[in-house]
Amino acid sequence: NELTFAYGNRAPRQAVTYGLEAYTLIQDEPADSVYAATRQWLGSAYRGLGMLDSAEYYLSESLAINVELGEKRATAINQFNLSTVYIEQLRNEEALALLLEACSYFEENELRTYLNLVPALGTLYRRMGQDEQARTVMEKGLETARQQTDRDPIGEAFLLVNLAKVVSTAPFSDDSLGIIYNLEAAETFRTYGLANPLRATLNDLAATYVELDQFAPALPIYAESL
Repeated sequence: NELTFAYGNRAPRQAVTYGLEAYTLIQDEPADSVYAATRQWLGSAYRGLGMLDSAEYYLSESLAINVELGEKRATAINQFNLSTVYIEQLRNEEALALLLEACSYFEENELRTYLNLVPALGTLYRRMGQDEQARTVMEKGLETARQQTDRDPIGEAFLLVNLAKVVSTAPFSDDSLGIIYNLEAAETFRTYGLANPLRATLNDLAATYVELDQFAPALPIYAESL
């Protein structure tokens, strides 16, 4: 299980191999927290491979077991992971229901984790055409994040990037505010050497300048992104 989890984001095929081995070892054992975890991380690994039906099957099994066991934190993790599968399957209503339940647990018990989920929640609201709700939840999340004594600058940067997408597009179309958010996020990504999110943020930032016919600042930003 530990290896399945460790390889889940960077080598999902290897993660599935370990996950299936763990599943075989434990499939005849009583349904306990380890039994649920085996299905949890195997399902997540299948999601990494894009095998969404298999991911849904194992994550749903794991969720049912954790609910029955009363494992609240594991249940919340399950709810988030299964919501990401539903999002990819375009099952937005089901995804939102699960994501809200996960956010409710983490907002009360692990605020930093909750703040890391806010961009996903805001993005889902936006996909569903609930732009006001998307902006509200992300602005509230950003305000809360900045009030913490132990701030998470990288988490804040990802929140800023997602918030910039909301405020820069209809119905708000506040390009100037979007630029401010993306500039701050880009500086954080640059400081921490996070090349991939920096590249994407710079691209969005330059595109916003182009929308405003401000080509002089756009060119060096595009060059850095390139």
